[in-house]
This record gives sequence, C-alpha cells and structure tokens, in this order.
Amino acid sequence: MQNPNELRLQKMMNLLSQLPLTQEELDHAEYYLEEGEGQHLDCLDFRDLSETSEEVQKGFRSLFKEFSDRGRNQEYVRLFQLIFQLGRSKVFFFADAKTLKLPDDELITELKEDNPEWFN
Repeated sequence: MQNPNELRLQKMMNLLSQLPLTQEELDHAEYYLEEGEGQHLDCLDFRDLSETSEEVQKGFRSLFKEFSDRGRNQEYVRLFQLIFQLGRSKVFFFADAKTLKLPDDELITELKEDNPEWFN
C-alpha cells in the first residue's frame, strides 16, 4: 500500500510521462519532485508545450487545483517550476485560473517559503 506522498508523486509522474520527455529527463523530474534539488531542473530541455493534448492539460490543471485546495504548496510549487523549466511561457496551459490571478505579492511570498535561495 502506498503512502499519500507516493500517490501524489505517482500522479505527477503519470502526467509528466505523457509529455515528450526522455526516460533520463523523467528520472530527473522525479528526483526533483521528491527532493527539490535544482540541479535536476537544469537537465530538462525546453519543449513547446502548446501542442500538449487537452486531456493532459486538464490533468495538470486538476492536479494543481488539488494541491492548491489541500494546501500542498511544496508539491504545487515544485511541479509548477518543473513545467515552467520545460515550457517557459507555455506554462499557462497547465495552471488553473485561480493561480494565474494570484497577486504578485502572494505568489512571491509562496515562492520565498519554498525557494529562499532565489531571493538572496
């Protein structure tokens, strides 16, 4: 029986496996999602994610909403950072409308909590 952390990771990896990533990139994505070590993000090349199927986009939006609703900020931020690393400006396809409307100060506060090294 899997614990809740393993189930959340499995959900994220199932969606990521539907993107055009190599197995090595999927491995780095999994390490990043588990450990939050930024060097794994550096191993991910840019992809134009605008052609991602609507079904996969909905899956990501649903997962972001679930994390947001349940206060799973660390998972939310890590997944968002990973998708942003892959797609840069195309990331808006994967985020829910509520997140995209967050005031800058709230988003920055959330990012500071999970990524203090970005603000040194």
